[in-house]
Amino acid sequence: MKRILSALMLLALAAILEPTVYAESGCSNATLTGNYSFNFGGWYPTVDKNGHLILPNSTITNSVGVVAFDGAGNVSASFTACNNGTCAKVRGKGTYSVNSDCSGKFVFGKGKNATPWSLAISNGGSQVYAVETDVANVSGTAVKQ
Repeated sequence: MKRILSALMLLALAAILEPTVYAESGCSNATLTGNYSFNFGGWYPTVDKNGHLILPNSTITNSVGVVAFDGAGNVSASFTACNNGTCAKVRGKGTYSVNSDCSGKFVFGKGKNATPWSLAISNGGSQVYAVETDVANVSGTAVKQ
C-alpha cells in the first residue's frame, strides 16, 4: 500500500512539473504582412498519367526567393527554382489563410497547377514554417525581412 501511494504521489508530482505546450494564439491573416525571404527544398515523385507514383524516379528541388503577404489573404512570390540542377525564375500569386492558433494554409497558383501548403507561424509572424501537402516532399522556412 505504501508503494502504491508513493507511486501515485510521484506520478502526481511529475504531472505538475511536466511543462505544458501552448500554441501561439491571436493569429490572423494580418499576422503575415510584408516580405519574407525563403528557402525550400525536397523532392517530387514521378507520377504517371493515371496519378500513380513511379518509384524510385523523383525530381530533386530547391528554391530561394521572396514571398510577399498582404495581411488580407493574398500572396505573391518571386524565386529561383532548381529541379535536378536546371534552374528557372518563377513568379506567381496565391492565397493564404491563418487560424487563431497560428497554423494556416497557403495555395500557390490556380486550378490544376495550384500547390497546397500547410503553415506554422512563430515569433509573432516573423518566421513561417511550411510543408507542401500534395504528393511532394518539400518543406522550408520563410523569415520576415
